[in-house]
Amino acid sequence: TRSGIGEMASSFLAHVGNASSTRCSHSVTLQLPTLTDDPVLQRLAKSNAEYVRLYSAAHAIASGGGFQDMKRADVVRRAKVVDKFGRDVFLFFPGHLPERADLERFVMYAVWMMHEPVVVSNRSYTVVWVCNNLEASQLGYFWFRRQYKMVPHEFHKNMRCLAIVHPGLSTRLTLLLLSYMLKQSFWDKLVYADRIEFLDEVVDPKELQLPDDLHRYDKLLDREAAMMAEQHLTGSGGFGGMAMGSMIGGMVSPFDADTAMTRDDQMHDGTTSREHTDFTQRSWDRPYNKEFNRDDEEVESEEGDALADGQDLRGAPRVSEDNESEEED
Repeated sequence: TRSGIGEMASSFLAHVGNASSTRCSHSVTLQLPTLTDDPVLQRLAKSNAEYVRLYSAAHAIASGGGFQDMKRADVVRRAKVVDKFGRDVFLFFPGHLPERADLERFVMYAVWMMHEPVVVSNRSYTVVWVCNNLEASQLGYFWFRRQYKMVPHEFHKNMRCLAIVHPGLSTRLTLLLLSYMLKQSFWDKLVYADRIEFLDEVVDPKELQLPDDLHRYDKLLDREAAMMAEQHLTGSGGFGGMAMGSMIGGMVSPFDADTAMTRDDQMHDGTTSREHTDFTQRSWDRPYNKEFNRDDEEVESEEGDALADGQDLRGAPRVSEDNESEEED
């Protein structure tokens, strides 16, 4: 009996072993796409290693159709239309981030979406950043600094306009803290859109399919602004916390300052606004022209390329010190 039980146990274990090996032999192997042959990523491997890592991981996820949750969250989106100057438009809604979100996954999704038009095709683009002033933001100063350093040079150079909708005090302070890293040309690309309708300077807001709650918040700011104006006229004074946020969001933008300066100039010299248009027009407000619309980023790139090619900054071949000494002799 014992020998019979032993034989049955041995047969059972052998059967389990064969079944396990059968399952292992039929296991599915996931073949991830290799990007080692991509010349763009090879170029960025040393200067932007973190960007290459994120894009490679995002490419693998996208190949398996794994970004459906990102699309549903609607945190990052490429507009179906271009702006008034024919540039791609990318929209960011940080207020749509879920609680305790995996921020790296959202960054990977944005990198995967923007890599081809911005880095590979080297096309100009516009960013519309929609602030959420009703809840605490998950994106702080260090996060913005890390992303600024992570992306390749093409992201800085090709961004022709950054339109910030409903800019609050925290957004303005973050930009102030980052100002030591930003080029002077960045401020010419910045647009503070205190209301949705102010996006009309760059793109038709009706074509962006903005969420309904954003339009409701826009109307709330209008009501608070009207209430504050009435309180000021009646001399009642005082305002609530939300009204304080509206006042901060309505601070004068650099574009408004340009318009005010134009009006002052007209009072002194009697010229028309049409004559001042060319002087107050901002870099994002005209078609790209290499001679007249270059920014600091592009000038630095051209200077570096000229030095690498053995030319001086004027385009003439550089003369070595030995040749100079021979000419002097």
